[in-house]
Amino acid sequence: MYDIFYQLPIPIVNLTIGLGMGSTELKCVGCKIYDKGTAAQWYTSVGIPFLPFFDVHLSLRRVSSKIKTNAASGSAPKGTEYDLGGTVAGIGIAFGF
Repeated sequence: MYDIFYQLPIPIVNLTIGLGMGSTELKCVGCKIYDKGTAAQWYTSVGIPFLPFFDVHLSLRRVSSKIKTNAASGSAPKGTEYDLGGTVAGIGIAFGF
């Protein structure tokens, strides 16, 4: 996945936003019936500085992906599209220089 982030120039709060694009591939014994898919994500982080080089931050990332079957499987015909993805929230300490 390729990402691009931008930290907004706000003096009191470190606000970062970003977007990403890439591909998804399922790797398992029974996964050969799935083609590679496309993936997209957005990201945001809010940090509050507490020392010159550190901040405490909260972040949220949402990833979405779509894959298709390249063969029939069970009741799903060839070309069936599945939506995969998820949301991750985090809290941490960042070091910047």
